[in-house]
Amino acid sequence: MESDDFLHNLNRPEVAAPQHQQHLRMTLLNTRKTAALSVWLVAVPCFFLFCVAMKTYFGLNAHILDTFAELFQSLDRSPQGWWLNPLLFFVLPLLTVALNLLALLHIDYSRNGPKLLFRVQLTLKFWNVLLLTLGLFVVLVVLGYLFSEHFQQRL
Repeated sequence: MESDDFLHNLNRPEVAAPQHQQHLRMTLLNTRKTAALSVWLVAVPCFFLFCVAMKTYFGLNAHILDTFAELFQSLDRSPQGWWLNPLLFFVLPLLTVALNLLALLHIDYSRNGPKLLFRVQLTLKFWNVLLLTLGLFVVLVVLGYLFSEHFQQRL
């Protein structure tokens, strides 16, 4: 009986609806799913850069390295393949950077009268930071290659 009396005497909590609606915490993307997708987005460019580094800098002439390089050369020569290399080596790593950055950012939005307040938090997750850095590295290597190969000193 005591518990029934106790429960009947409790006051209901009231939620201030306007204040609750003014405060929004938004996680833009799930960090685990983004990390899993990002691994697939940067796998091919990273493997290609690894093969080029092994062949160029370490002098390793393995058959798989030559096969992989020949595959990309044949795709580059084909009429439909003009879009594949920029997609694999620039767009997908850039997408990896964007997705992981969105997964790590948390945006806090609140409105107090005429004031609008945004707060951005950065949550550091190891795999997302690693993949963000790896995607950024691939993009910078490709851009460095493009600048070094296609811009010459003009007199």
